[in-house]
Amino acid sequence: MKKLFQRILLFIIGIPALYAIIFLLPQANHLVFNLAAVLFSFLAGRETERLFKSRGIQVILGTAVLSTLLPIVSYLEIIKFLPPQSVIISFVLLACIFLAHEAFVSSTNKIPEGIYTISASLFTVFYSGLLMSYIVMLTSFKNPAIVIACFILIVFANDTAAYIFGMLFGKKTRGIIPVSPNKSLVGFLAGFCFSIIVSMIFWRFFPQVFDNNFPIALAAGITLGFTTIFGDLSESALKRSAGVKDSGTLMLGRGGVLDSIDSLLFSAPFFYYILLFANQ
Repeated sequence: MKKLFQRILLFIIGIPALYAIIFLLPQANHLVFNLAAVLFSFLAGRETERLFKSRGIQVILGTAVLSTLLPIVSYLEIIKFLPPQSVIISFVLLACIFLAHEAFVSSTNKIPEGIYTISASLFTVFYSGLLMSYIVMLTSFKNPAIVIACFILIVFANDTAAYIFGMLFGKKTRGIIPVSPNKSLVGFLAGFCFSIIVSMIFWRFFPQVFDNNFPIALAAGITLGFTTIFGDLSESALKRSAGVKDSGTLMLGRGGVLDSIDSLLFSAPFFYYILLFANQ
């Protein structure tokens, strides 16, 4: 009950703040929203680092900070300060730097750790940096405020419906996924359906998001219905592997930042490319 109350409190505080950032502060190509994305990228990177450290795996010093370069570069690319493909180029350069870093270890007894350090560092940059850059890239479309709102609501409607319906009606269908035994089939189905419903609502009232294309809107709802679930389960798998219950404690009733944005990160590239296809 305490966790439910905390989630409600977070909802009451978070929704007005999110509305203000998206709709009331669109200046400089949604600079405030993108700065928030950079901050969350750093926090998510720190939590990812801690997951690895809980298993005794160290990441390269400053990895979480370096992760934020990708959403920053993404924003600079959108405002045409940097050329196209700068995000991918930056990710490749970081990967090469990480690989080269292990050539200069301080002692021979640290050499066996290199494969773990490189893998953990690359994954942290990918998860909290590259995936976050796709959320930033949503501001490159026409009517970016509506696009962002559509994306967030499709994902959060899935997550919220899965939590509520799973808690109320899903007790007998739990335990089907070992990495997240408290999740239920009822919750999954409810979340999936709500993603489609929200997508259809946006197609009806804001058709410009999907270029007035019903199949694209339906495809977005179905796709994010799956990716939201898999984003949540993937992070659950990471936490179970690390032996922790939550990625952190910053978010009331939800655990850490990663616990709150895991599905957004996983879903962002899919939503971005669906809209990119629709707007060609």
